[in-house]
Amino acid sequence: MNDILDDLRRILPSDEADEQRLRRNRAVLLQELTRRPAPRGRLALRVGLVATATAAVAGTVTVLALNPAPAPAPMAVTESAPVPISSPTPTDPPAQPTATPAPTTQPAPAPPTVTGVLAQAAQAAASSAVPTSGFRRVEVTETALTQEGHTEDGTSLGDLADPEYVDVATLDTMRWNLYLPMEGDGTWIRQVAGTPTREALWGREDRATPVPDFSNSIGQASSYLPNWAYYVLRPSRFADLPRDPQALLDLITQERGDDAGWVILHTLCMGYAPADLQAALFEAARLLPDAELLESSAGTAVIEWREPTPEPGKRFRLTIDTETGQVVASDWWWGRASLLLGTPDDIPDLHRELSGTFVDSAPDTAY
Repeated sequence: MNDILDDLRRILPSDEADEQRLRRNRAVLLQELTRRPAPRGRLALRVGLVATATAAVAGTVTVLALNPAPAPAPMAVTESAPVPISSPTPTDPPAQPTATPAPTTQPAPAPPTVTGVLAQAAQAAASSAVPTSGFRRVEVTETALTQEGHTEDGTSLGDLADPEYVDVATLDTMRWNLYLPMEGDGTWIRQVAGTPTREALWGREDRATPVPDFSNSIGQASSYLPNWAYYVLRPSRFADLPRDPQALLDLITQERGDDAGWVILHTLCMGYAPADLQAALFEAARLLPDAELLESSAGTAVIEWREPTPEPGKRFRLTIDTETGQVVASDWWWGRASLLLGTPDDIPDLHRELSGTFVDSAPDTAY
């Protein structure tokens, strides 16, 4: 307490008019109070006394109690609405490069087979329309392998020459139209459609028989049965032949023996059997042994059958339009060509290109 009174005596002015001194001493006092820390209660008492003395100096008669000044009223706190924390705007993830999807792998189609091709041809044939009257008109381009020779005395042997005496081999091509009656066992009619042509394979061409001149005979018709007509089933049999493939093959085998396969294949070439019988013939051809599919593309298939006989090279080949169930070409090797020196094995004894339609009548025969 004495320290405080000493401070008052030192800072109270002796001359009340000396305002400048008062202000300077007040500033010194405030600076000292700020610099000199004191215990909490004592500092509050000193501040109260200083305030009382200061008021007296200023001419104020208000007397301050020695009690500490009341604590200031707490400040009113205004609650404000919570400020929402803005979430960061989501952004799309960076674009990833689009991978090209792998192509769908389809299983490779099964390779064609003899059975599949003939089944397809049978199905097409079964849906075709075949009349029961009129004629089947078959346009034929036929190329035959011909060989001619002579005996030691010069006698011509024609087409039946022994290979030892064969002089020449040729390919003779003929175009004609063949009319097959659709009922009964009527005679076939052949109409000349072009002049024969010849191609020499090897040998002395001067030994070959001259090519006949048919230039004045084009359009003429005659009764005709080619040597292979023996293998073609006739319309008089169509009704009683079984439609079951195995039963059909068994019956033909019973009647024709080893020629049953040739009967089936030659009849297919003519394309004039009723639709259900034509389909059964294709199915029966599936049952023949030693068949090989040589080619299959764009609706056309080539199948070859070989006959296991002591005579080498005997075989038959069909070119089939599987979309229509029609034979469009045939090749026949009857084993003789393999005996001819210089004749390639891929040249058949008889090649036929075939195209058929149905007509109401046949041309009149000249003879």
